[in-house]
Amino acid sequence: MTILESQPETTASSAKPADKPAPPDPESDPRNPRLRIEKLVDPGSCELISAENDCGFLAATGRIQGTPVVVFASDARVQGGAMGDEGCQVILRAYERALADGVPIIGLWHSGGARLREGVLSLHAVGQIFAIMTHASGKIPQISVVLGPAAGGAAYGPALTDVVILGPDGRVFVTGPDVVRSVTGEAVD
Repeated sequence: MTILESQPETTASSAKPADKPAPPDPESDPRNPRLRIEKLVDPGSCELISAENDCGFLAATGRIQGTPVVVFASDARVQGGAMGDEGCQVILRAYERALADGVPIIGLWHSGGARLREGVLSLHAVGQIFAIMTHASGKIPQISVVLGPAAGGAAYGPALTDVVILGPDGRVFVTGPDVVRSVTGEAVD
């Protein structure tokens, strides 16, 4: 007799369906970077300066109370907002635009850090972001809004900006509890 054979039979009436909530509509998902940017800037002022694709980041120009700004946002729906090479290029182009226009840049962070499966390519791209952020220091205002987890490279990025705003669900950390536990043996949350 197998384990399955020894289990009591269930009937259709006794089996309970899993109560899984329906996935959010992508257009109304609060993690949608376009929605986040549009909520931040003045109505009708959002102009995308990057493609809406699956790279995990989106950038736009807009105005906040009439002041021109450049905004980029991670897309936590795509691999947890991990920073791959293509997504990092979106951030780099956003910084280049903000520097060229002499306007503030705002980063909306919700990211698991570097997209490690891309290997050294993503790590190099994250390094390029740090380089342009330090280059922009003292030239344009840099603001970070952490809306969800910001790990690894996504933790260092906000730390390099002039102002960091931590949202109610925002968390900034270099590494997660599993890594700490495996390296030190210490249980952290």
